[in-house]
Amino acid sequence: MNIIANTFTLECENFYPWFCDNTNEIDDIAEDAHKFSIEYIIKRLEICDKAIYSRLTENKAIKLVSLRERTILTLQGPITYRRRYYFDENNRQYFYPLDMILNLPKYERKTNKLKIRILEKASSLTYEQVGKSLSDYFDLSKSTIYRTIKETSIEKIECEIKHHNNRKIHVQIDEKYLSIKGKKHKSRLYTCTIFKGIASINKRSKLQNVSYISAKSVPKLAKRINKVLLEKYKVTLDVEVWLSGDYAAYIQTFPERITVCKAEYVPDKFHTMRALRTLLGTTPTVDDLNNKIFLTRVLEIEKNIDCYQKNKYQCQQVITYIKNHKDPFINYLNPLYDGCSQECTNSHIYSVRFGKYANRFNYETIEKLSLIKEAIASGGKIILRDIKKHRTYQEFDYKTKNPFVETPKFDIDLNRYEGQTRKMLAKIVYGVAKCL
Repeated sequence: MNIIANTFTLECENFYPWFCDNTNEIDDIAEDAHKFSIEYIIKRLEICDKAIYSRLTENKAIKLVSLRERTILTLQGPITYRRRYYFDENNRQYFYPLDMILNLPKYERKTNKLKIRILEKASSLTYEQVGKSLSDYFDLSKSTIYRTIKETSIEKIECEIKHHNNRKIHVQIDEKYLSIKGKKHKSRLYTCTIFKGIASINKRSKLQNVSYISAKSVPKLAKRINKVLLEKYKVTLDVEVWLSGDYAAYIQTFPERITVCKAEYVPDKFHTMRALRTLLGTTPTVDDLNNKIFLTRVLEIEKNIDCYQKNKYQCQQVITYIKNHKDPFINYLNPLYDGCSQECTNSHIYSVRFGKYANRFNYETIEKLSLIKEAIASGGKIILRDIKKHRTYQEFDYKTKNPFVETPKFDIDLNRYEGQTRKMLAKIVYGVAKCL
């Protein structure tokens, strides 16, 4: 709600420092706590409330009821301030004008940015750890963290391609096994990483133009992949992409689900090498894998072995793939093929939360926490919506220097009021009232 600066004509900039800087919401005021004491911030809020009082009391139908305290938890600590409570005799309505200006709904104790911090921490820590690590001034219970996550819906917006290059688009797929509430056996979370090019930074490889996607079912994953390929990577029907993963049947047939471009399955080199090392006792080279004599020898060895000591299933998958394809590993020789690292992605992004703790989740929670992790990892944007109050309250961009991106909000809903109350609140919204 970017209206405070438009609400009052200020006669002394030094006296109202935040209002002159187009500050909005309690979060922005609280962020100045490192410059000013909490007491100073509280005093400024109460001065604003007094200025509102000087204007609203011009209408005789607006009666002052009482002066009441309210405590708001912010990232800088709790802020307890007093504000005036009014009653409109014409429409029989009670209201707090200062709370409206600060974009604070009824009964809300946590600011928007505190909620975002809760979601971020919950994507890596348990609820109990989140509640204890938010602030040096207060702790939140596990149930409070749980309710915050449950009452928030998250939408991720992919960032645009930043590093334009001539590399080929790679789509890598795998699954992560999770414990789900109400189920005896672990269920799958299907994960995907899309990237275009690899950069070397401090002797470490980093994926470029990367997107992370997850879903609880293969059809839903395919739908999200098609959307990202179309909207972010701007593919057309004649563009060819490589789809990599292990030898699971659903991954080998996944190219059929890619409808926005041409997709070709390329077996993950890691799984191929590991299975053949188990079978042969040595690790083959890429040239070996594209040598027909070598592949024939592999098939001959397979016939003479009744049982593999380990990785039996993977060995069988590789042998079957070699038998069914003329040149099974020809793409390994292509300099544009950057390989597949989805196992590493699962370990560094999803296992941090879903594999480290012996917790049981529901799919809604998994989806929300995954979106947070994916937005942070890919530098995307997320939009948070309050399910209970049916409102969008924050957009967060993980790429900007000042990550919290405030969008213009006019959250005093004038349609909820009538008569003189609506007229007086309209003066506040449209900046007619003056701060005396």
